[in-house]
Amino acid sequence: MSLQTRVIALNEPPKVAQLIALGQQSDPYFSYETPEQNFCLFGFSSCQTWWPTAFGNEVGRLQDWTTKIKQQFQTDITGYDRGLGPQLLGGLPFVATTKQQLRWGIFRHGYFFLPRFLVTMQDEKWWLTVTAPLTEDLTKLAEDFLHRLRTVKPLVTADNQVLSETALYAEQWQQGVRETVALIQRSDLDKVVLARPLVIKMAQSIQVASLWQQLRQTQPATYHICLQAHGQAFVSATPERLLKFEPNEFATAAVAGTVRRGKTAAEDEQLGQKLLDDSKNRGEQAFVVATIRQNLEQLGLQVSHPAQPQLLRNPNVQHLFTPITARGLDKVTPLTVLAALHPTPALGGVPRKAALAQIAQVEPEARGLFGAPIGYFGLNDLGEFAVGIRSALLQGQQATLFAGAGIVAASQAENEFKETALKFEPIRECLKKRLDYGV
Repeated sequence: MSLQTRVIALNEPPKVAQLIALGQQSDPYFSYETPEQNFCLFGFSSCQTWWPTAFGNEVGRLQDWTTKIKQQFQTDITGYDRGLGPQLLGGLPFVATTKQQLRWGIFRHGYFFLPRFLVTMQDEKWWLTVTAPLTEDLTKLAEDFLHRLRTVKPLVTADNQVLSETALYAEQWQQGVRETVALIQRSDLDKVVLARPLVIKMAQSIQVASLWQQLRQTQPATYHICLQAHGQAFVSATPERLLKFEPNEFATAAVAGTVRRGKTAAEDEQLGQKLLDDSKNRGEQAFVVATIRQNLEQLGLQVSHPAQPQLLRNPNVQHLFTPITARGLDKVTPLTVLAALHPTPALGGVPRKAALAQIAQVEPEARGLFGAPIGYFGLNDLGEFAVGIRSALLQGQQATLFAGAGIVAASQAENEFKETALKFEPIRECLKKRLDYGV
């Protein structure tokens, strides 16, 4: 198949309410907004889709698929700015595994698509990218899409009720934490990140767009991401970037260590300073920084970062945070860097191989997209991936929320269980609220 693409500047900016209403009708659909809210993109329908039916070498197979798509364009597609032109939207699995994957459906081994229609906003300027086979009329496709966008009916908000909440494997998970602490204390393991799910059942089907918009309003300093396909959706309000690719340079970050926000400014400052002074959390965060740096330098990249962490504050929690940049992307491809970094110690552990083995031992289910790379990248090698935490998998009336905690030698199971419960709160609270779509 031969493909063509066109980028059109939009003089009349669309409303987010219109975009999410149209997204509710689209399959597949993807939305992505940065914490600064100065960049977002929305992908509707697909020209081509990638979702492997078996596990193993997902990054390599995604690279092969990307190369094949590039070859289908008969004109140069590398000169576009970030988020414009053909973009691949989606996510990879946390790790390749033979573990139980039924919960994840079509997302279980990763899912990406090349959208027919892509709406991008950067610094308050809006564009539409249309991509289609050579046999189709791009002008007519664009006109029809913009007409649908202008005339789509806004979503109607309705009350929904929580029927039940079930913390799956709660006792098993806490026992796994204790066993992991004992293993760390007697071995070369430094850290293992253990995750657990919380299942919430609602009285009615969950409106995916409603939850995404709630998170956008209540968790402004995070990425806002939704991947929807085949009757299920993965939604995330993650504070953590994995990679952002620029020409010959990229940015990543080390995020680890968590404490709640204070009820007053003074208490908030006190809690933040306590986190900065806490040896357990500082050690955990130092593992992340050192491992990321080592992995990047092994690729021949020039790495730089501040010597001390800073605080990353979200409405519910605050974290230790270190921004990291690297130069030398002319030596490697973006997906090669992604494979080298993921999973970072913030989501896997240190050393990586032994930590992943312990995760497989403790966690009964595969993580799917939780903790995994999710984002977009263009065929010009510009793009960004966030880490799919503070997230939920939505299927009909059921939401499965995920949260993890970094386990080190000083960890206590009861405290780690409470920390994960704190991380459930943003999505848990949004499921219960009505929403104003007039944004």
